[in-house]
Amino acid sequence: MARPQKAGIDYFPLDVDFFEDDKIALLMGEHGAMGAMVYLRLLCLIYKDNGYFYRWTDSTSALTAKRIGVGCTKDKVELIVRSCVRWSLFDNTLFDTSGVLTSAGIQRRYLTAIRERARKAAAKGRQITVDAQLWLLDEIETSEGLVQAVPAGIVPRINPCSSVEKPQLFHGEIHKEKKRKGEERKAEESESTERCGMPASPDAARAAHILPYGSLGIVRMREEEYKALVNRYGKAAVDAKIAHMESWMREKSRAPRDCAAMLNDWLNRDTAAQPAPAFSGKKTGAHCFTQRTYTDEELDAMFCSDPEHLNDWG
Repeated sequence: MARPQKAGIDYFPLDVDFFEDDKIALLMGEHGAMGAMVYLRLLCLIYKDNGYFYRWTDSTSALTAKRIGVGCTKDKVELIVRSCVRWSLFDNTLFDTSGVLTSAGIQRRYLTAIRERARKAAAKGRQITVDAQLWLLDEIETSEGLVQAVPAGIVPRINPCSSVEKPQLFHGEIHKEKKRKGEERKAEESESTERCGMPASPDAARAAHILPYGSLGIVRMREEEYKALVNRYGKAAVDAKIAHMESWMREKSRAPRDCAAMLNDWLNRDTAAQPAPAFSGKKTGAHCFTQRTYTDEELDAMFCSDPEHLNDWG
């Protein structure tokens, strides 16, 4: 009996600038380090199981939360997955219609990982096949990767994690639905990033002069806004408050609508809360006592009320 063809792969490449990717920064801005941890866990499931996709089930979120631990819950995993879809880390059409986690980038890395396996199979007259309904790459990339996309007869279904009831789509309708969903996703992503003070695209960021600040780069504001804060409160105070905002964003899994306005409110409140000087007199000697000035009337009253002081003067 011939050995069954292996579907998954044993390893996958991870770019060294993984955490500098804008999509990962947006994901971590919403969910903190837990967002990146869940995404990496799902990548491992994808590459281990079928190599280029993973079929999401009702039990996947619960099992993922249990294996990650450290306070991760089933509901948190589902929120992170929806964020991954919203930020295009996973293809939203296949996720909503078929409950499948995949993306064009995942499939390109899959082709890179199986190149040697595909070359050996071709030398023996065989060819590695992929499901045409789940395959997102064009014919040129597919053929160069030495694989063949063939119909696998998978019937799409409604994703149980989707919050909106959607009609089932079949082979001829998926491409039209994918185009419509892509347009809706771009509009939603643009609106969401504008609310968080983040640019919808690199070109828009350059036009608006919106720059990332802080160690994670998730605090976004215009350059002139940052300079105005520095001129008013000082660079050290502003940078410290930006670091505090990053921690707040990761803890709350939220992004403020206007980072600069929120920073100004925090810094202004800190300035108003600073205590007034304890004294305005002069400190004397090595003991740093506060020197007090007495009037003649106060001295007369003090000595007259305490006769022992008169004896001290002889």
